Amino acid sequence: TLSSMNNLAVLYDSQGRYADAEPLYLRALELRKKVLGEEHPKTFRSMQYLAVFRASSGARFEAESLIVRASRLEERWLASLFFGLSPDRRRWFRSRAESGIVALCTLAGSAGDSSPAAETALERVIWSKTILFEFERQVATLARSRSAADPEVARLVAELEETRTRISNVTLAGPAEGVSRERHRENLAALSTRREELERDLSARVKRFRPPRRSLEGVVAELAGALGEGEALVEIAAYRPMTFAMKVEWGKPRYVAFVLAPGTPVRVAAVQLGDVEIVDGVVRDLREALLETQGAPSRRVAAELRRAYDVLWAPIEKLLGGARTVYLSPDGMLALAPFAALRDP
Repeated sequence: TLSSMNNLAVLYDSQGRYADAEPLYLRALELRKKVLGEEHPKTFRSMQYLAVFRASSGARFEAESLIVRASRLEERWLASLFFGLSPDRRRWFRSRAESGIVALCTLAGSAGDSSPAAETALERVIWSKTILFEFERQVATLARSRSAADPEVARLVAELEETRTRISNVTLAGPAEGVSRERHRENLAALSTRREELERDLSARVKRFRPPRRSLEGVVAELAGALGEGEALVEIAAYRPMTFAMKVEWGKPRYVAFVLAPGTPVRVAAVQLGDVEIVDGVVRDLREALLETQGAPSRRVAAELRRAYDVLWAPIEKLLGGARTVYLSPDGMLALAPFAALRDP
């Protein structure tokens, strides 16, 4: 089977039998594209496996191209499911969304300069946050609309929720017994068309409802165009890096910062900030020093501010190109860091 072929490639890869692994990776991807289609999750999983293999063998450009394509396919697939998932499956979604960021962040963080992986990693980090926000906003909007005085709005809400759930269930279950893959795809296409019709109808009737944006491809360029002269966007994300060596190994959680400059062509630079455990410790120590002295100047506060500047801001500042206004989106414990107080002594 195709899964067995891909699993055998992974086994050969882990054993260092690269000459045996490569043709199996390529064949598995080729057949999955032909049999399942490029947008099937097993197909873009094959792309991800092959991308990791390319990266481990030093073919960085090919790895980036594959991982960027796989990421965008996975992004669209996950977004098509998310709004119809149960709470348990939404937690599963979040783990998949985060795992999809890992290889991108690893490649981007090791490059330093602007690269396709850095741009797509930034896009994917923004997307994972955006879709969760969109979901919470829509839950609240639909809950109010469900009890609306207009019975047609209530009917549309009920049908939309049912259609979204069916799309998620049918997609995850795959073709039912006796149903061809082609017929399965047609059924999903019909459900997706009906979902879009319902979303359009509701957006015309309900002021605060708007259809979710299912792909953020191109959003980084949009953000760069919205930034003015002397401005920059800094997005920080926590992830577990992959080691592209003789075999893939997982490292300790780390922070990576993406810096987006204004204008075209799009320029996204990435820089590693260090292990989450160490960086979070720097933030905690600084906060403790500030609380201890109630913010008053002291040697300890000065020392902790210097340490925090060296760890948190100095690596980012080098990439800002003189930007005077910085829009900062931190992650994890860094949301508690007083970035505005960090200055080069």
